[in-house]
Amino acid sequence: MSTKGFLESTAQHLLEVLPIPLVLTDKQGCISYVNRRWLELLKTLAYEAEVLGQHYIALCKALNLISHEDSEHCEKAFQEILEEQRKSFQMDFQFRENPNLWYRMDLQSFADGLLISHTDISDFKMAERQAELLLESPLDAILLIDSEGLIQLVNRQLEKGFGYSRDELFGQHLEILIPHRFRRQHRQHLNTYFSNPKARPMGLTLELFALAKDGTEKPVEISLNPIQLGTTTLVSAAIRDITEQKLVEAERNRLGRIIEDSINEVYLFDARTLRFIYANEGARKNLGYDGYELGNLTPLDIKPEYDFARYEQLLTSLRTGEKTAIQFSTIHQRKDGSSYPVDVNLQLVPDEKPPVFVAIVMDTSERQKSEQELKESQERMAKHLEHTPLAAIEWQLEDSLISSWNPAAERLFGYSAKEVLYKAKADLIVPEDLRVQLMPILLGNIGPEGLRSAHRNIAKDGSILLCEWYNTAITNLYGEVIGVAALGLDVTSRQRALESLLSAQEEERARISRDLHDQVGQALTGLSLGFSNALAQNKGIDIADFKKQTEDILADVRRISRDLRPALLDELGLEPALNRLVRDLRDRTEIQIETLILLPKDVAKDQQTVIYRVVQEALTNISRHADAKHASITLLTQNNQIQLVIEDDGKGFELAKVASSEHVGLAGMRERIELAGGKFSVESVLGKGTTVNARFMRRS
Repeated sequence: MSTKGFLESTAQHLLEVLPIPLVLTDKQGCISYVNRRWLELLKTLAYEAEVLGQHYIALCKALNLISHEDSEHCEKAFQEILEEQRKSFQMDFQFRENPNLWYRMDLQSFADGLLISHTDISDFKMAERQAELLLESPLDAILLIDSEGLIQLVNRQLEKGFGYSRDELFGQHLEILIPHRFRRQHRQHLNTYFSNPKARPMGLTLELFALAKDGTEKPVEISLNPIQLGTTTLVSAAIRDITEQKLVEAERNRLGRIIEDSINEVYLFDARTLRFIYANEGARKNLGYDGYELGNLTPLDIKPEYDFARYEQLLTSLRTGEKTAIQFSTIHQRKDGSSYPVDVNLQLVPDEKPPVFVAIVMDTSERQKSEQELKESQERMAKHLEHTPLAAIEWQLEDSLISSWNPAAERLFGYSAKEVLYKAKADLIVPEDLRVQLMPILLGNIGPEGLRSAHRNIAKDGSILLCEWYNTAITNLYGEVIGVAALGLDVTSRQRALESLLSAQEEERARISRDLHDQVGQALTGLSLGFSNALAQNKGIDIADFKKQTEDILADVRRISRDLRPALLDELGLEPALNRLVRDLRDRTEIQIETLILLPKDVAKDQQTVIYRVVQEALTNISRHADAKHASITLLTQNNQIQLVIEDDGKGFELAKVASSEHVGLAGMRERIELAGGKFSVESVLGKGTTVNARFMRRS
C-alpha cells in the first residue's frame, strides 16, 4: 500500500472511532463522508436514506434538525466559509427530537471542503441551566464579569432592579452600572481586585451607589466572589439594594434625634439589674447627671418615694404580661438633692436582649403650678359668685337645664339651688309674654362680645322684678356654643326710686312755680296795681311803701334762687351753705334748730351737693309737714365715712305710707344717697317725731 493510501486509510479509521458525529463536505457543501456516530444520530431520527452527495444544509432542514432561526444563521455562515469569507463557525443547538440533547456544531474549512463536528454538550447545558437556576434564586441582583470588567451574565433580579434587559448588559462594561463620579476610581479597584481575587464585601468603609437605566442612583451593598473556570477567572458580584434599609435607618435616626432632643425625660434600663442603659438629654439636664453617672444608677436612686420591694411590686404587672404599660406619679430627685413632681409612663420590651424597661417621664412642676393657680382662681371665682349681689345663672343648650344658681339668685328669685339645678329650664324666671322675645338669648345666639339686656323677670312668689342682664356664650374647646352664663342685677328699687326722683323733681318744679306765682307774682301784681291806682287818682306815690314791696320781692327771688342752687355752696363750701339754710328756716318759722357740723373741707363737690340737697329736703319736709318745735342736724366724719342725722320732734308718720305723695321727697333723698354709694334709712313714730340717717364713704 502506498504511503498516501496508508494515510487516507488511517485518517478514515480515526474518523470512524471518534466519539462525535462528523461530516465532510466538498466545496459545494455536498456531503462526501459521514462517520459511524453521525449515522447513529440519523437512525434516532428514523432516517435510512443515502446521505452522501446531499447538501448538508438542505439535509438539516429536511430532518428538522435545528430551528428555523438557527438554520438561517448556520446557512449564512456555511456559505461564508465556502466563499472563504470566514474560516469557522460555532453554534449550540437543541436537538429537536429530544429537548434534553444539546450539540455544539463546529464548521471548519479544509482543502477539499468543510469539516463539520457535532459535540454532545448536554451535560454542560444541564450544568449551565442549574447554574442559571441558582443565579436566579437569590433576592439579590447578581452579575458575572471577566477580568476586563465586561458583563458575562446577569440574573432576573438585576434586570428588574436596574431596568436593563440581559441583551442590553451582555458584553457591556461594568461601568454602565456605576455613577460617573466613581468610574475612574473604580477602574483602579477592579485591577487591584483581579490581581488578588478573593471572596469579600466591597467598600466596607464606603457608601456604595449603583446607577439604574433611568439615571437614578441606589444605595447598595456588594459582595464579591471569584469563580475559576479553567484558566479564566470570573467574578460574581451580588448587589443588594438597601434603599429601604437606608430609609428605615434614616427614620430610626430621626426618631432617635426626636427622643434625644425631647424635653421629656426618656430612660431605658435593664429589666434584670434595673441599671440605666440610656437617658436622653432632657433626663440628663433635668437630673444634673451625665451619661456615665447615670449608667451606674437605677430608678431607685432618683425616686426617693420607692424602695426595692415597692418598686418591684410596681413592675410585677409588666413582667407577668398582665399589663403592657403602667402610669404613675412620683417625685424625681436631682443630683443636687432638689426634687420635682413627675408623671411616668412605663412599659417592658421583652424581646430585646436583655429585656429593657422604657420610661417616658414628664416634669409636671409647671402643670401642677398652673393647676393650683387654676384651682385657686376657681375658688376665688366661686367665692365671688357666692357673695356677689349679682344673680349668676348658667344653663346648657343641649336641654336648657340650669347648671349654676348662686346664692344671690336664690335670694332674688326665691328658688333654692336644690330646686332648680338640672331640674328647671332657663325660662323659669321669664314671664310667658317675654319668652318668644328672649328666645335668641335662651338659645345662646350671642356674639363673642356678649349681650346686654333689661327686662322683667318673675320670682317664685309671682312678684315681678326689673333686672339688667349681661349674657355671655359658653364655648367648648372647638369654639362651639354649649351654654350661656348670665349675670343679673335687680334694678327694681332703683327704677322705682328714679320714678320717685322724677316725681320729686316735678314736685319741686311745682313748688317753685307756686312760690313764683303766689309770692313773687302776687307781690309784683300788687306793686303794679299800686302804681296804676296812684297814677289814675293822680295821687302822689308812697316811695317808702313801694321800696319795701320791692325789697320783699327781691328777698323772695333770692330765697327761691338759693333753693335752686345756693351760691354760698360754690363760693364758701358746704358748712356756710347749710348754716344759711338753717338761718333762713329759723327766720321763716318758729322751729328751733341745732347743728353739729364737723366735716373736712376737702369733701368732693358732688358729695357736698348730695348732703346739701338731702338737708334741704329734710328741712322743707319738717317745716311743711312735721309741726315740730325742735330739730337737729348732725354731720360728722368717722373712719373716712360721712354720717348725716336729721331729727325732729314733730308728729311723725307711718312708714307703710311712705310712698304717698305727701312724702315723695323721701324717695328723692334715698335715691341721691344710694347713687352716691351710701345707705339711707328713715325712722318715724306717730307723735314722737322722725329721724333720717344717711351714711357713705368720703371722697376727696
